[in-house]
Amino acid sequence: MKPNIYTSIRKPPPTFEIAERPCLDQLVDLYEGNFRLLRQLVPGLHGFTGSSVSLSADTPDLHLQIIEQSPYTSQFSLTWYFDWNNRRCPEPDFRLRASHDASLLEVISFQAGGGVVVQGNTHRPMACHVLSTLDWKWQVNIFLKKWLGYCLENGHRFPAEQPHSISADLITPGNS
Repeated sequence: MKPNIYTSIRKPPPTFEIAERPCLDQLVDLYEGNFRLLRQLVPGLHGFTGSSVSLSADTPDLHLQIIEQSPYTSQFSLTWYFDWNNRRCPEPDFRLRASHDASLLEVISFQAGGGVVVQGNTHRPMACHVLSTLDWKWQVNIFLKKWLGYCLENGHRFPAEQPHSISADLITPGNS
């Protein structure tokens, strides 16, 4: 990890199991840790376009959908799909932003069970109060950290380079 303003002024490194409210430097450390997990899961993310699927014998298929790529960031969704009541439902359904130059991964939003979209501090979590933005970011990024670790432990990996595939709409009669 390269030194930055947050890591160079703090000693010892923070633990992620804290009883008090997290502070900004702990949140940035969590973003950096999540980015490291993402690099193990999707080493070639910056070059991906469209969608890709990682298969595992022990867990549902992991779906990656690129929403936006720029020189320094990638915005994408990452989810499993389950069939509930004859519907294909994403669970959990994360929308993430990776900052490649800063080596940070943060949750932009995610869809929780029951189809509740959770974003910023405009949600109602299981508790009956609205969390502050910092508390929400802390909780949802801790969940992301654990879920990414679980995916890695169960063999999910995307290739370092996205496989090239021919889209069905590019193949037309007389054009093959």
